[in-house]
Amino acid sequence: MITNIMIMKKSKNNEEVLENLKEIIKNIKNNKQLYELKRIISYLYENEEEAYKREIIKIIEESESEENMSTVAERIGKELIEGRRKAREEGIAQGILKNLRDIVQKMIKMNLEDDFINQATGAEKSEIEKIRKEMSLN
Repeated sequence: MITNIMIMKKSKNNEEVLENLKEIIKNIKNNKQLYELKRIISYLYENEEEAYKREIIKIIEESESEENMSTVAERIGKELIEGRRKAREEGIAQGILKNLRDIVQKMIKMNLEDDFINQATGAEKSEIEKIRKEMSLN
């Protein structure tokens, strides 16, 4: 950060200061560093005319906003990926349960005992009884 400030101070004119500032901001990693830069710039240029200081601070604040938007976009992207992953897992789980239910129904149609169906499929006896009742209603 000190090297960047030295570059700013050695700038020959206002345009060069602004260009150097933009380059420095590109290398800043987080809002804390931007805040520190803003504080230091305010101190270094406290004797400059107010409009010029506002322009410098505006550039920093715009980059803070861009960084926040980038962070929000990254978070939304991660949430979408996580949502898709969960939906896929839920779909797989539902498919497995449906397949298990179909197997239990076939075993019931084969007149197999509930204890055997439980041992073969891992389905709870209460679930087997529930499926058996649903089948008798149809």
